[in-house]
Amino acid sequence: METFVLAHNYQRPDVQLMADTVGDSLELALEAREIDADRIVMCGVDFMAEVVKTLNPDREVVVPDHRAACGMAMRLRAKELREFRREHPDAAVVAYVNTSAEVKAEADVMCTSANAVEVVSSLPEDKIIFVPDGNLAAWVQKHVPDKEVIPFPEHGCCPTHHSLSPSDLRELCSQHPDATVVVHPECPPEVCAMADFVGSTSQILQYCEKKDVSKIVMGTEEGLAFRIRRETGTEVIVPGHMVCPDMKINTGEKVERVLEARHTPEPLRVELDPDIISQVEEVVEEMFRLTR
Repeated sequence: METFVLAHNYQRPDVQLMADTVGDSLELALEAREIDADRIVMCGVDFMAEVVKTLNPDREVVVPDHRAACGMAMRLRAKELREFRREHPDAAVVAYVNTSAEVKAEADVMCTSANAVEVVSSLPEDKIIFVPDGNLAAWVQKHVPDKEVIPFPEHGCCPTHHSLSPSDLRELCSQHPDATVVVHPECPPEVCAMADFVGSTSQILQYCEKKDVSKIVMGTEEGLAFRIRRETGTEVIVPGHMVCPDMKINTGEKVERVLEARHTPEPLRVELDPDIISQVEEVVEEMFRLTR
């Protein structure tokens, strides 16, 4: 059986080294559209595997550990979004990729951190309900001031990124005054305002490559540091608490176990209702249409 392994930039180094492709959510979604393999192993968290399954409904999609979930995605349920949307009938709904398949099915279009500004800018509606990350919504609002961006739910955020404070950055910058500051837009707005560059994980990597940056203070999950150091030689300083426990559930040993198994255990197989797949596929394809 031909198997293709995808891994997110936040995965452990041993998992990244085992992958056929490593990338951010947008890159992995693009890759998932082109894969021609019997089985796809998605090393990340639950919503990523659901996107891969949506784009490959007739292939076996598996995960190394079914417990790898996203804390942000779990903050919003489809029923809550349906009720909130009724309060804003003239608004388009943009679902960040960090949402469950059921929530995406209630949206008009999906986005990632790499293309959120472009997606919202491309929509004809003046009012946008943006779920579920309030910090990314604030970043989009800053760059698309002619639209009203309404974050939902009220306290939606990534626990790891939201924990990064301005004082954390100031302390590291005082210790490394020669470093460039790069952060992810899931960080609080006051943290983003302190950065030299704000972008998705792969955009941060590309920034280091193009700018030939020798040292960075990085405000995102520490897993990206391995890839940046390996591919660019850049010295990376990361706040010690920038670790996502869910991303670290997967290990190289678990990936090996899946690759060697003749039959994948049921809990590791990603299954979605065909109606949900159909609805989510439209939402994902709309993202691709708006960002080509």
